[in-house]
Amino acid sequence: MNSSEPLYSMSSPVETRPGRGTRRRNLLGRLGDTLLDALDEVPSGSLGEDRDGRMRRASVAMILRPASASGAVNLGGLEIALIERARRPRDPWSGQVAMPGGGVDAVDRDLVETAIRETQEEVGLSLDRSACLGALGTHRAQTKVPALEISGFVFGVAAETRIGAHEPLEVASATWVPLGHLLDPAAAVRYRFMASMDPFPGVLLPDGRNVLWGLTYRFIDTMLGHLDAALPHPDAHSPVLEHDPLGRPSG
Repeated sequence: MNSSEPLYSMSSPVETRPGRGTRRRNLLGRLGDTLLDALDEVPSGSLGEDRDGRMRRASVAMILRPASASGAVNLGGLEIALIERARRPRDPWSGQVAMPGGGVDAVDRDLVETAIRETQEEVGLSLDRSACLGALGTHRAQTKVPALEISGFVFGVAAETRIGAHEPLEVASATWVPLGHLLDPAAAVRYRFMASMDPFPGVLLPDGRNVLWGLTYRFIDTMLGHLDAALPHPDAHSPVLEHDPLGRPSG
């Protein structure tokens, strides 16, 4: 991937607090404190062995910002950075809603560095490691051999943070989505990825065409669980949207 100049760099001084052996930036108020205490410790050091090529590794950055620079930060007042993957033939992630991230590169010392590097490359945001509030654990993607393990990390950034699509061959768009919208039961849908599959739980985004589902849905729901919240789950009356890797979801 080709790197590009960041739209925003987290280099300005902010208040920090200790976080399991290292100092962490917390720009999310009490919610950030809760996540610092609840999330897994951020790994550091070697990535270890690649299990003889039987396992690939990747990581994603869950980037949260306050919607406003003033006032107390509540859950409905947070926004999350989401991207729409570029639509390409034979790409299993074509057109999917995701968080910035990607596969481990030889230059990465650990999975946090993977998430930071991919974020800068994909959306032009240069994250500081101290902005990482913790780890969300690992999920295995349903891909062909070799298998793919994806780790998630939560970052808190300032309200004025900007993002944009920096890799048009991989990212069609990048935007901030209010958590308040993702928590709205009226946004719940059933999402059918393949005709032969049962629908998955999903959330229709504010643009009215893209659907949050799959591993991204699970990572966000895990984070919300630490804050005593959850993404809405569709019921039998929720609309069913069909996936088209080269088009748009349709009912």
